[in-house]
Amino acid sequence: MSDYILQLRTAFRPPDMTPEGLISRYSQYYLGIKAFFDTHRHLLKQTPVRVFLLDNTISSLDELPTKLSKLIEDEIPEVHFFGDNLWGSQNKGAGEIQGVQYMLSEIQKHRWFIHFCPRQQIKSSYFISSFLEAPRELFTVNVNPPPHFNTGLYATSTDSIFRFVSQFTDARLRTMVLRKESLEHLMYAHYKSTGVPFSVLDKMDLYWFAPEGRYDW
Repeated sequence: MSDYILQLRTAFRPPDMTPEGLISRYSQYYLGIKAFFDTHRHLLKQTPVRVFLLDNTISSLDELPTKLSKLIEDEIPEVHFFGDNLWGSQNKGAGEIQGVQYMLSEIQKHRWFIHFCPRQQIKSSYFISSFLEAPRELFTVNVNPPPHFNTGLYATSTDSIFRFVSQFTDARLRTMVLRKESLEHLMYAHYKSTGVPFSVLDKMDLYWFAPEGRYDW
């Protein structure tokens, strides 16, 4: 069994998206998944790393454009779906926590958990190579006050991610949604307050897409 498990976390079809918005989103996912494997395919096999995709907005790859679904079938050995998007549709971070909780029994079979959102477009294997060369709790930090983790790409021990997500009962997730709390701030505060030592890398080396444009992280 590999020491490493990597989650590609997607939300292909959020509610209330326009047809034009979905086309753009599918294109971002296609380019993001392709770029990820173009830059990491050899590395992931060499180590090796168990890779899975998890989505909570569709129930089958048949719901996606053929070009995108074929890429996923060709590149990703495991694809999982879970139907609960109640909190995720209102707060992205709450949905991320539910996803980890859903896959926890599989994640805990390994020592290290890597998370990546492939709607971002990775430019190199800089972050994951750094982690695999010296496995540790590894994040990038946005220093805009209050400081917080960038949660589009990070690596952490499975024990640490278990302790973090185990705090979130359904009632706590509801509170997170009502208070509009962000995963980035909650996760950073948890690691700091519980004394989990973590390393900070200077960049993820990827493009992050927002409605107003593309950002270089």
